[in-house]
Amino acid sequence: MLEQVLPEAEVRPLETVNVYIATIEPKQTNQVIKFIRSKLLATQGLDHIKQIRKTTTDDGVIKLDVVLCQESAISIQDLDHQLEQAGLTSIVTPRVHGVPKYPPLTRNQFELWKSAWPTTFREDINRHPEISDKDEAVIMRHMWSAWNYAAEATSKGEVT
Repeated sequence: MLEQVLPEAEVRPLETVNVYIATIEPKQTNQVIKFIRSKLLATQGLDHIKQIRKTTTDDGVIKLDVVLCQESAISIQDLDHQLEQAGLTSIVTPRVHGVPKYPPLTRNQFELWKSAWPTTFREDINRHPEISDKDEAVIMRHMWSAWNYAAEATSKGEVT
């Protein structure tokens, strides 16, 4: 019986990269998104994360957490300065948060990683095609032949 060995990328644990986020009121979304797109560097290699995460406070008020930019792109002092120039310091208070560094490749990764930050996930159904019993039998015959040839060559001293 063949056992599938998954690539490292499909079994790796969650790795995060730090980004600046801010919690805002839903009515402030357009203003903050315009600021992000015009003044801050786009997040590099993080196309799999969603820019906005909806949250609800204990008293039922809806808030939005918005990704501003990667922490490595700008210092907090420079970010605060940009916010001050845009007149957003009263509504945007940046803080650091870890988001998934890589896109999830499996349903299991997606389910585990989405708790760190919402991500997009498109399951590739062709990623690991099923091997039929007939194909497995052919593969096993070839493997046994290779094993036998190697054992025979070793016994003759042709391979060390």
